[in-house]
Amino acid sequence: MPAVKGKAWWRWGLVLLLAASSSVQAQDWAYRVRPGDTLWDVAGLHLKPSIPWQRLQDHNRIANPYQLPPGSTLQIPLAWLDRQPARAKVVAVRGNATSRSAAGRDAPVTAGMSLGSGAVLKTSPDASLSLEFADGSRLLLLGDSELLLDRLTRFGRSGMADTRLRL
Repeated sequence: MPAVKGKAWWRWGLVLLLAASSSVQAQDWAYRVRPGDTLWDVAGLHLKPSIPWQRLQDHNRIANPYQLPPGSTLQIPLAWLDRQPARAKVVAVRGNATSRSAAGRDAPVTAGMSLGSGAVLKTSPDASLSLEFADGSRLLLLGDSELLLDRLTRFGRSGMADTRLRL
């Protein structure tokens, strides 16, 4: 294999560097600092209990943890965010629909019902239902459908959620 020479070497190096940096950035959540925020408050609200605020300080190269300029951005690795199980709420139901919990229990679907990961919803041909997820998004499930709530997770108090469904 011939060696890469001259300017071509720099181009390949730049391409590899850009590819690596874009994947690293995709693993961070950008938190916008609000007036009065401190690193320990942000850490307490959003990070796993095992991640100390000092790691957030080091990760963002913050010299003085007492001075966070409002409007600046903190990069927080997604792996550091506190994850909790989320629930889906049935907003409305029309017609007949049933749910099967992850434990295997069947129940009729009713408005206001709360569903967790692993639940399976089935609608009759003339039915429909509306679900609301942890991030506020909604889904309309039409008749003669089956939906698995595969994963329902929320990340601390960030407003972010990981909602995975199988229709």
